[in-house]
Amino acid sequence: MKKNLLFLILSFLSFNSFSQSENENKITFDSTTYIGTAIINVPGVSKDELYKRVKIWISSAYKSGKTVTDLDDKSGDIYTIVLKARHDAHVVYIKGMNEYDEENSYTVILKIKDGKLKMEIKDWFNLGYQGSYSNGAFTNVKPSYGHTKKTWNQVREEVADFTKDLLNSFSNEMLKDRKSTRLN
Repeated sequence: MKKNLLFLILSFLSFNSFSQSENENKITFDSTTYIGTAIINVPGVSKDELYKRVKIWISSAYKSGKTVTDLDDKSGDIYTIVLKARHDAHVVYIKGMNEYDEENSYTVILKIKDGKLKMEIKDWFNLGYQGSYSNGAFTNVKPSYGHTKKTWNQVREEVADFTKDLLNSFSNEMLKDRKSTRLN
């Protein structure tokens, strides 16, 4: 009898935790692929209302929301917005004697449906200093041109931090007045 009761309690707890995990918000960043993802549940909020929130966030997160928007599709059950944007990473060379900003491009894919959002940041690519050279994709562990491994890692670290900050900013804005998930 005690074993059956223990089994019943454990079954209930595992089922309950599974159900909760499906409704939890989740932010991840993979430092190997340089892909960041935020999955945000906003129960009871329509996709049209979430779309408005996303558009407001885009206009505040970027200098020009229209300039970075590559696709804005409000057809079907899932709305899709694709952004093509750039981020300057600050690099310090030769013991602080030289420093400048390196240009990097990336893609943001936003999927919106009733009660749920997904943001994916991916396709990070280094354009170099004023586009004069490139170290290629951020999945490259070693720089292909113009950097020591140390400075390439500086750029990669700053981009990783920027990606996490962007995911957190998006999540916080979408969940205003709700519990937020934070990636450190």
